[in-house]
Amino acid sequence: MKDQRMKDKSTHGSKPSPSIGKPAHWSVRQVLCFVLGLLLALTPQLLSRSASAVQVNLAEQSSASVLVQQGRSRYQVGQYAEASALLSRAAQTHRLRGAPLNLSLTLGYLALAEQKLGHLEAAKAEMAESVALLQNRPGAPSGTGPETRPETRAQVLAQVMNMRGQLQFAWGQPEDALESWKQSQKAYRTLDDSVGELGSQINQVQALRTLGFYRRAQSQLSEFQSTMAALPDSVTKAEGLRSLGNVLRTVGDLEGAQVALEQSLGMLEQLPEGQGKRAIASTLLSLGNTLQSQGNQQLEQFELSPSVCAVSNLPPTALPLYERAVDAYRQSEAMALVPSTQLQSQLNRLSLEQMMGQPLQTSSVNAIATQLDNLGMGRSAIYQQIAFSRLLSCGSQPSSGNEFEPEPGETSDLAIQVLQHAQQQAQRLGDARAQSEVLGQLGRLYESQGQNGLAERQTKAAVKLADRAQALDIA
Repeated sequence: MKDQRMKDKSTHGSKPSPSIGKPAHWSVRQVLCFVLGLLLALTPQLLSRSASAVQVNLAEQSSASVLVQQGRSRYQVGQYAEASALLSRAAQTHRLRGAPLNLSLTLGYLALAEQKLGHLEAAKAEMAESVALLQNRPGAPSGTGPETRPETRAQVLAQVMNMRGQLQFAWGQPEDALESWKQSQKAYRTLDDSVGELGSQINQVQALRTLGFYRRAQSQLSEFQSTMAALPDSVTKAEGLRSLGNVLRTVGDLEGAQVALEQSLGMLEQLPEGQGKRAIASTLLSLGNTLQSQGNQQLEQFELSPSVCAVSNLPPTALPLYERAVDAYRQSEAMALVPSTQLQSQLNRLSLEQMMGQPLQTSSVNAIATQLDNLGMGRSAIYQQIAFSRLLSCGSQPSSGNEFEPEPGETSDLAIQVLQHAQQQAQRLGDARAQSEVLGQLGRLYESQGQNGLAERQTKAAVKLADRAQALDIA
């Protein structure tokens, strides 16, 4: 017991010796020195990682911008499948980065490419998302980056509304397109972008012409002609002159139309570095149409109809105008970068040559059929199919053996197939006006075959749809 008490006393009374497992007590100064040293050691690594992240982000943004530019370039020369692939990749990058405005703009470009490929539902979905990103902007970034600036949003809004108008116009919805282009004009005005605003006004004139409001279109053109004159020569200004020429032709001022179109053509040809090359083909097409209208005017003075398949004795005053029109169409075909412009020029030329007594070549028929197969879905494609059916229904005249000489009934059957395909597209688009045009042509075709019952039914349906389209225009 004594030994145990002495042991306990010795244990409690003595100071504990330092243990290797226990940390020593640090002073405040020591702690601060330790933290500072740690920060100094880690700061280069943290800064390096932050810089790397910024570089990766900038690289992704630059890569997406390059893809968009490449996609737009492919679109402008009619390579729509390649454009769609490039723009899809860019959209995915913007989506992953959380860049709603860049994504909105890219989806607008993508919708245009998909429409040209005939992917109607995809184009509608992409444009709807593009507009929704502008309206709602879910997950919009905070801070002071480019995406948060009001002017950036206005720039994207102006372009997206312009593209939505293009799609609506292609789908046979000129009323909706007109409203979209008005919104685009308003956005460009807030940016003090006179060139962008002029482009939106030109598009509005195009919609008014399609709706049949020719005087309103002419009035609107007159309103911004002074603005257009004050601007330096550019593609947009030349397109304004072309639009003026088209409207003047529509209201019967053929001389004024020719003057405006020749001014447009001369301006485009003088622009540096081939800037106007893409627009020259469209202006030549319009000039060809105006020259043909002048020829038709001369024809009607001799009580001859330009709507017949062939005119045996052309008046001497009409022939040179028609020859100049054919030449303009040929130049447009050769210079066109966009397939639809090239095809329209070819159809107009062949139709005029057919009226002048030249036979339709088999090679031309095959080429047009191939081009039509590759066109997207839209009103212009439907009208081009109608024009092709007219060429086929007129047939050809025997000559050297290269002409289109189908078996009896084959021409009509092929023309009917073309029109039936056009009617399906018009129904998918819900375009009453285009449906009316198709059915009217079907009625004329059946009438020429002596199928009066079918002709009457198609004609009545065409009139009903035309009335519906007119009611929609008024509403």
